Amino acid sequence: MAYTRAGNDIAAVDISSRRVSARWPTGCNGTHGFPRVDEREKLLLASCADKGEVVLLDLDDGRRLDHYAVGGAE
Repeated sequence: MAYTRAGNDIAAVDISSRRVSARWPTGCNGTHGFPRVDEREKLLLASCADKGEVVLLDLDDGRRLDHYAVGGAE
């Protein structure tokens, strides 16, 4: 699997078929950068486009586990 940002969502892409197999909402108003994956812990860290916020998603089902914002531009 590969993961990329898709507007406000993260897209899970099946590499062998080259198709999006899932879209997971982040709760962000836009995403930024590349998602970080921890395969051992089955976690994905996505950066939001504003407020210095990051979101932690479950790799099994895309469920939003937590988020953290350090502040910044509104």
